[in-house]
Amino acid sequence: MSEEGFNNWSQIGQALKDAQGQVVRKTAFDVQGHIQAEIGNQHLVDTGFMKNAVYVVTSEESTYGQGAEPPKDAFLLEEIPGPGDDTTAYVAAGANYTIYQNNGTTTIPAHGFFETGMDQGRAGMDQAMELINQKMKEAGH
Repeated sequence: MSEEGFNNWSQIGQALKDAQGQVVRKTAFDVQGHIQAEIGNQHLVDTGFMKNAVYVVTSEESTYGQGAEPPKDAFLLEEIPGPGDDTTAYVAAGANYTIYQNNGTTTIPAHGFFETGMDQGRAGMDQAMELINQKMKEAGH
């Protein structure tokens, strides 16, 4: 019996990590889209700056500042640093006033679009991770 091809644990481990990274990256962009859609659904679009300033940062790329032209008296917050691995991604708000629209103030009601977008994206991630789990179980039999 040949030993070649017998121990594939490192390849299996790398394939799993790669699949997880793809799911995380896709989920981050899905969440970004859900948040932007919620901003629109809640009629919070005046200039489009807040909506367009929602961005994704992964270990390989960032959409920070793309299409986000600030109106008068608004600005982009500093970009958050990228994660140190490819199984982590961040979705962030670049408009300086996003937190007030999302969480509310004494004069502005809370809209909670960030949390809603995150919840909507979580379902897709759960489904994708379950698919990976099933494929790993099938491969183990």
